[in-house]
Amino acid sequence: DCSVAFNEAPGWRLSMGWPFKPWNPLTGQIIDCVQLPTVVMDGAYFYDGQLSAQQAVDAFSKELDMLKTYESCAAIDWHVRTAYPGSRRYREWGEAYLGILELLAGDPEVEVTTCSEAAKYAMGPSQGVE
Repeated sequence: DCSVAFNEAPGWRLSMGWPFKPWNPLTGQIIDCVQLPTVVMDGAYFYDGQLSAQQAVDAFSKELDMLKTYESCAAIDWHVRTAYPGSRRYREWGEAYLGILELLAGDPEVEVTTCSEAAKYAMGPSQGVE
């Protein structure tokens, strides 16, 4: 998790919607890892306390539409402590996370996979991505 995303707003940083290998400007070399672009972090919907779980799911749906339009990929950075709707403190966060997962699972145009599999698919087997 390099957290190459916005903490306070959903969307891709620098419009990056496909896995990439980051560049290290200090060494002038590619960093030997694959970065999956994060489209949303949990706090982007809830830090300001103004969205309900359903409003967050609806907002994510717009990001998902863009992802499908541009045939992109994305990671969702949802913290473990905020993913469980049984938590009193993070109930809305957890309900939104489950709603997002249901949205993804119910969409035949979307492939949900592990980070490792996404990186292999995007970078190709010749890249030696593990």
